[in-house]
Amino acid sequence: MDRTVYDHCHVVLKHDSLNWGPKPFRNLDVWESHPGFLEKVKELRLSYKVNDNDIWVLKEKLKSLKRDLK
Repeated sequence: MDRTVYDHCHVVLKHDSLNWGPKPFRNLDVWESHPGFLEKVKELRLSYKVNDNDIWVLKEKLKSLKRDLK
């Protein structure tokens, strides 16, 4: 905005909320300190049966792990 009598200008902030889709899964370090967490993740990971190329398998297993951990 324009200056008035003072030697500084007012600032107008505008925030448009955008929908970027579902929020990504975030791992919290505190989870790893819980007894049995890593063993549970390993057990879940090995239980998923996905056959395809390596990238697709990784994506599907991470998607399943995210769902199960929620």
